[in-house]
Amino acid sequence: MGKLTIGEVEDLKKKGVLSDTAIKGLQNKGLVGTRKRGNRKFLKNVNNGTKIYPQLYFSGLGKGNDYTKDMLEIKEKFTSLIEPYTTTKGEKKND
Repeated sequence: MGKLTIGEVEDLKKKGVLSDTAIKGLQNKGLVGTRKRGNRKFLKNVNNGTKIYPQLYFSGLGKGNDYTKDMLEIKEKFTSLIEPYTTTKGEKKND
């Protein structure tokens, strides 16, 4: 049996099939993903317009390990740091 994605769980919640308590229970049992990926942010290369994606990676975290409170704080700060410099797909950047 595979894991449900966050999107699938949100759809089931909207339809009234799952409650918040049921979702937490499924997450605790490892049957549902626990994070949602946002739209990828990118910068454009000056020379040829190639998209460049800034990223933050915690080497050694691996499957089954959770982010610490400090790691989550670093991720939030990284996201807010790159926000003014990046564009999201479908978004126009005012330069």
